Amino acid sequence: MAYAERRLAAPLRDDSGQALIIVDMNLGDMDTPAPPASDSEMRQIGRMMRLLTTASDQVVADSHHGRIVTCLG
Repeated sequence: MAYAERRLAAPLRDDSGQALIIVDMNLGDMDTPAPPASDSEMRQIGRMMRLLTTASDQVVADSHHGRIVTCLG
């Protein structure tokens, strides 16, 4: 909990274990009761974190091989 909001934060790490970025998700206001997370919502969060981790791992691997990393979007 921070700033009167429910939050989920997770680090994305390089191959040495150093955090490169912190993913911070806002899960809603503290003033309203939180509905219990459904299995579907938890699976979606898990898939999103796996996708972010895979992308981060690819960027780290590309940087070790001297490839130029570009950002699309």
